[in-house]
Amino acid sequence: MSWKYKIAALYIGFVAVILSGVIASTGHKYQLVRTDYYEAEVNYQSRIDEMHNQALLEEKPLITQSDHAIVFTFPTALQNASGEINLYRPSDHNLDQKLALQLADGQQVLDKASVRQGHWIVQLSYQQDGTKYYQEQSIVVK
Repeated sequence: MSWKYKIAALYIGFVAVILSGVIASTGHKYQLVRTDYYEAEVNYQSRIDEMHNQALLEEKPLITQSDHAIVFTFPTALQNASGEINLYRPSDHNLDQKLALQLADGQQVLDKASVRQGHWIVQLSYQQDGTKYYQEQSIVVK
């Protein structure tokens, strides 16, 4: 086999690899983490302030898991808090859930049957007496 055929085979192989990469990438579904990037970035300073307020608390809300539930436990100083719980699924935004914070005796219980197994980021955003707080915790639901 002469060098002309070797160069042609190498070129055809290179084109085939590039084309297969292009075809494979067009079939992949990409998901944005947020659709409102600009607005979220502009308002991020308020989120930093909320995290700072959270860091100043002596007792912070606890996010724990039992066999059948995810339990949000608030200390007595925050029993009248209002806000929301955002369950963020990094691998699939279609599974994200937003729940209103509804405390009963300082706790909110979320049944695990309503949450798929896997990695979740729990974003707890709440306020009490005009002060806003934000807490984020990564959990794995089994």
